Amino acid sequence: ITSDQNIKAVSTKEYNKQNRAGKGSQGAATKDDEIVTDLFSVNSKDDLLFITNTGRCHTIKAYKIPKVSRNARGKNLANFVSMEEGEHPIKTLATNLNDKERYLVLVTRKGQIKRLALAQLSNRYHVTKVMGLVDDDEIVDALLATDDEEVMVITANSMSARFNSNTVRPSGRAARGVKGINLGVDDAVIGIVVMKPNEEIVTVTKYGIAKATKEEEFASKSRGCKGIYCHKISDKTGPVVSAFVLDNANILVATANGKTIRIDSENIAHSGRHTTGTKLINLDKDDFVVAVTCLPEEKIEEVEE
Repeated sequence: ITSDQNIKAVSTKEYNKQNRAGKGSQGAATKDDEIVTDLFSVNSKDDLLFITNTGRCHTIKAYKIPKVSRNARGKNLANFVSMEEGEHPIKTLATNLNDKERYLVLVTRKGQIKRLALAQLSNRYHVTKVMGLVDDDEIVDALLATDDEEVMVITANSMSARFNSNTVRPSGRAARGVKGINLGVDDAVIGIVVMKPNEEIVTVTKYGIAKATKEEEFASKSRGCKGIYCHKISDKTGPVVSAFVLDNANILVATANGKTIRIDSENIAHSGRHTTGTKLINLDKDDFVVAVTCLPEEKIEEVEE
């Protein structure tokens, strides 16, 4: 998905694997002022949940998104969902809406967090208000979690707060949520991940520096704490822009200028919480990383509407 809300589906076969610090290939045809803002892998049978900055969730079937070539522009999201003025998608989740075991977990730029049962999403309409927002706050990330799972909130200034999701009591659609992390001056939340034993958390900075850190280095603390460092940042690395759990998969990186690079996860450096990491992608002077996702090695099924 791009900043102009163009969306497309591309077969994973179109992205050739490259070594770490490669230049990448053109992954989306974009205008000069248009950037890629979200990137995710999906199965055509999934229900797609478009979580927006204004606290709404739009739902459609994944197979309705047209599959096109890597270099095609795609279609505007307005062809599939109806957005209000100033509203744009910040996260797209693939799930089954009939799953009664999973919750939608939402986090805002100012550190608020909320848990909402999938059953709360409207069966009658394709859009549901999922979070109340105040003081110019906005949703920046969302994920799906089951009961009693550990989650971790990450900020641009590389702070991280890990806590049990059960400390966030499920609430209704209009609720504003509770404090997930106590932010420092000029800091903002950039993401949230589910933490599981023996996994590694990858953090990627604006200028393409990445590393994987064992989850055991992030002690579980109380919700609303100041957190601990997750990545050593500087002017050369830029702020943290993405964080995700490392799977046995490939990594797909998207840049503001529309380039993508597919990298084997084995190329990611493994190091401690407060280390810099290594270069994941060679960027042009005016380019920077905007989205990163794990890309499982699996075939995408095609379903006729």
